[in-house]
Amino acid sequence: MNNQRGFSYIEILIALAVFAIALVAILPVLSQASRNLSYAQNTYIAHLRAQSLMLTIRDTLAANADPEPVTRDFPFTVWLIGGTAGDRSFSTPGAPPAHVDVSGFAYFGNRTLILVTVWNEHGNKAGQAMGFV
Repeated sequence: MNNQRGFSYIEILIALAVFAIALVAILPVLSQASRNLSYAQNTYIAHLRAQSLMLTIRDTLAANADPEPVTRDFPFTVWLIGGTAGDRSFSTPGAPPAHVDVSGFAYFGNRTLILVTVWNEHGNKAGQAMGFV
């Protein structure tokens, strides 16, 4: 009576083949998930940068100071529309040329609309924030 236990070579080869096929099917999904996570993190950081810059400019304008000397280590563009600041814009040297259209936007009295756009390394919009002073 031959009482052998374990797997045969054929069973091991079949199991490895099934595992390899499953792995090949899963790898692209994991790669795409990694790219999506990186994009979401970069977008979130850009939004936080834009929000922080908008709040700094709002506080500077509220103190009746010129916001243009505000600097950051990332490219951005700021538009000031209406109010006591007048209609003007300024940006960092690395920011792409851009224009903003706020037609149809309801203004509240003599308030200034602050619109901040943060750009990524490719010159595309990465994050944006808006506020009033």
